[in-house]
Amino acid sequence: MNRYSIAFISPGNNLLHRVIFAKTEEEALRLFFNEIKLASYTQDDDGFFYFREDFNYAKQGERPAGSIIKVE
Repeated sequence: MNRYSIAFISPGNNLLHRVIFAKTEEEALRLFFNEIKLASYTQDDDGFFYFREDFNYAKQGERPAGSIIKVE
């Protein structure tokens, strides 16, 4: 198992952080998503898709809402 540090700034500007053990980055993000249950995302595959996108893309001039780092 790999260890991932995941941080996410919620729509209310709260910092959410967890260390997740998973085989892959995708699995770690899914576990984090299922654990935090933000109201701004539906709790299905579509909601996860948009959640994952928030780790990659940001509005112009802003940073992505989430960050994931594999801890060695």
